[in-house]
Amino acid sequence: MSYECQGEYKQRMEVKKATRQNLEDIKSSLDDIKIMMNDLKTIKQDMIVIKELVTKKEERDMNKWGIWWN
Repeated sequence: MSYECQGEYKQRMEVKKATRQNLEDIKSSLDDIKIMMNDLKTIKQDMIVIKELVTKKEERDMNKWGIWWN
């Protein structure tokens, strides 16, 4: 293999290595996004439960005041 061919081969291998690293970085980022999405789903479910609890508390408080005023 001539010196010029070796240089081209080395350059292609460096590009291939960099591309592989970029793909691994993208995969890692996508995995992180999946984790964040699951966290957001959990937060959304928690917020729904909190909203229901607050609504029930408000209804109880209104019933207390309704009894109080009657």
